[in-house]
Amino acid sequence: MKAQSSIEASLIISFMMFVLVAFVAVVLKRGEYLKYKENEDAIQRLAELIKREIEFADHVETGYTRNFTLPSNFAGLRYNITLINSTMLNANYSELVVTALNTSKSIAAVELLPKNVTGNICSGYNYKNIIKKLSDRVEISCVLVS
Repeated sequence: MKAQSSIEASLIISFMMFVLVAFVAVVLKRGEYLKYKENEDAIQRLAELIKREIEFADHVETGYTRNFTLPSNFAGLRYNITLINSTMLNANYSELVVTALNTSKSIAAVELLPKNVTGNICSGYNYKNIIKKLSDRVEISCVLVS
């Protein structure tokens, strides 16, 4: 009788441990997913911010110039910005690609830009981005601030 009771008790304890481990695994997986979505949303917001800056310059008159800086970290994420001109794509649009660095899963946001966008965009407060509207294109240059 004692042996049967101890076997039943060990089975119940084993089952409860299994349930506890499964619950902890589900909670950790959900937390990981929420962090990924938070990072993905932050990268998308940054890409949209840069896109609005470029689209504004494209819609104003020739001669428009504006300086702007981007932080080296956005929402706690380091990131890389790539501007791909329409001639490189052989298309009627340019692309802006913002990629998160040092994340467990790949996170990137791609925004379509007007055809006539050229240049480089830098991040970090020691860089100044200068956006100019020339006659038929928007040009972005990156200058090191001393």
